[in-house]
Amino acid sequence: MYEDYFLIGNIIPRRTLLEDERYVLTTHHNAATAENAMKPQSLQPEKGKFTFDQADAIVNIARDAGMKMHGHTAGMASTVSQMDERRRSVP
Repeated sequence: MYEDYFLIGNIIPRRTLLEDERYVLTTHHNAATAENAMKPQSLQPEKGKFTFDQADAIVNIARDAGMKMHGHTAGMASTVSQMDERRRSVP
C-alpha cells in the first residue's frame, strides 16, 4: 500500500532466518539493514582477516526479494573503542 511512497524496512540478523521470519520480512518490507553482519568487528574479526559470508548472505536475501539494502552505522563508540584496543594489542 505504501511501498510507492517510502521504504519500510527491518533488520536481518546474522543467524539463519526461519521460514516464517523470511516470509514476513520479504512480504511486508521493501528495505533491509544488516543487524550486525556489516559492522567492522563482524567483517574483520581478526586484524587482517576479512569475512563477508554473513554480509553476503543477508544481501542475497534482500536482493532475491527485490528489497533495497540500507547501510548500517560503520562504527559506534563502543565498537570503535573495542577495535582500537584490539589494534593496540597486535604486535
